[in-house]
This record gives sequence, structure tokens and C-alpha cells, in this order.
Amino acid sequence: MKNQEQVPKIIAALVTRAASIELRFISKNGVANSVGLYSDLIVGVEAPNSTTPPVSMRLGDMQELRFVEAAAYSNCTVIYWQVTVNSEDAIQAACEALEGEGCKTVVGIHHRPDQPKTLCCLMQDPGGNLFGLIINPPYPFMRQPLGRYLAPLAALVAGIALLPILKALKRRPDGPAR
Repeated sequence: MKNQEQVPKIIAALVTRAASIELRFISKNGVANSVGLYSDLIVGVEAPNSTTPPVSMRLGDMQELRFVEAAAYSNCTVIYWQVTVNSEDAIQAACEALEGEGCKTVVGIHHRPDQPKTLCCLMQDPGGNLFGLIINPPYPFMRQPLGRYLAPLAALVAGIALLPILKALKRRPDGPAR
């Protein structure tokens, strides 16, 4: 018997972020029309060179907006969650954990034909909503460079170090005017 309080923590540890948003269409025309619409709609997104599916657009630094032609499960949107560890065993373990919580695997683990290093699977939650799991997405999660955190940290340390000096100046009769 599972401790129900532990289940969300276990599942949350399996994925890191929404890595790919996939819009699924029954026809190439649907893909082409939507690529044009989203290229105009999203500021700062470069329009792709082609509207032949599959089409990928980069959203920000770490997310993909993907347009595909799909006979099955078309005319819907699927969010692919990045599995924490980039291995086939990890995505398999995530699928099994989610199946244990009532989810169903709709399309098993497979490589994307246009991105052979990317592994994904399509699942359905107990409410019938589709979602996916993915490893090695086209725009990987990037930890922020250490330098981004060093400047604020250095300012904090400098402020703490200078605090006694500033307090002493404030108390001196010939110190700065109040």
C-alpha cells in the first residue's frame, strides 16, 4: 500500500519542466496555417523556414513549440514533460510510476523521426487528457551560469562587511550630516 502523501513527491521528482508543447493536426494545411498564426502571434519567435511538418519553434531559452501532422490523437495539444535523467531506463521508470497512478501509455517510448536523439512517449491521465514524457529535448534545460549568482552574492557580502564601518561613521560627531 502506497503512502498517498509520498506519491506526488515521487512523481514530481521524475520530471523537471514542460519541455515541449506539441500541437497535433490531422492535415498539413492545419500545420501550415497554425505555424503562420503562431509566428505572428508570439513576439520574438523566429518564423521557421518551412511549414512542412514536423515544425519546431524555439520559445525562450528552453522550450519548444512543435507542430505535427498526426492521424491518431490529432487536433489537440500535448505538453511533454522532461524526465529528470536522460536515459531510456528513467523514462521507462517514469511511465511505470505514472501507470501505477492510473495513467495509461498511449504511444510507447520511441525516437522522434526528425530528432533521433530525442526519446518520448505519449500518455493519458485518468481524466482522459494527453501528456508526454521526453528525454533529450531539442532545447535542453540549462542551469544558469554561476556568474549570474555571484554578483548579487558579492554585493551582499560587501554590504555585510561594510555595515560596521557605516555604523561607526554614522556615530562620529564629524560624520556625515543626518
